[in-house]
Amino acid sequence: MPVFHPLPIMGDYCRMTVYCLPQDTKPFEDLGFGKEGTDEDGVVEMLDPQANHAHCGDLPTNIPWFGRHTEGEEYGPANLACLGDGEVHEQEINIAGDGCVFPCPVKTPALFHRAVAEYHTLYEKFTKAERIVRRRGRKAAKKKSTKPIK
Repeated sequence: MPVFHPLPIMGDYCRMTVYCLPQDTKPFEDLGFGKEGTDEDGVVEMLDPQANHAHCGDLPTNIPWFGRHTEGEEYGPANLACLGDGEVHEQEINIAGDGCVFPCPVKTPALFHRAVAEYHTLYEKFTKAERIVRRRGRKAAKKKSTKPIK
């Protein structure tokens, strides 16, 4: 008699890319990310082509990193950033990836201004995380290249 194996419960998958320092790759590898390469600043690009729910709640919060994910079935694409301060900051973007998403329709000017202010706050955190990672990556790469040859 054949054995019945129920189908696994499917998740909500998206493609997710993060950028971090070489010494900070382990937590991402544990989630299923693979190294794609290292840029001239010494920043490592890591990719998970099947990130279940964009690893919501599982991403490291004690190291600086930044990244983005594509849309899933239940959520849109977003930029993500962590300053190493215990929080992951998420900024929803439009499908083309070149702008922010505001709640529509914005009923009052006050709600619109609040949405714009929130967008700017999140954008600042994303760019700050990118600056931190790139600056530390350049410092580490510079130290490596100035070591005396024995």
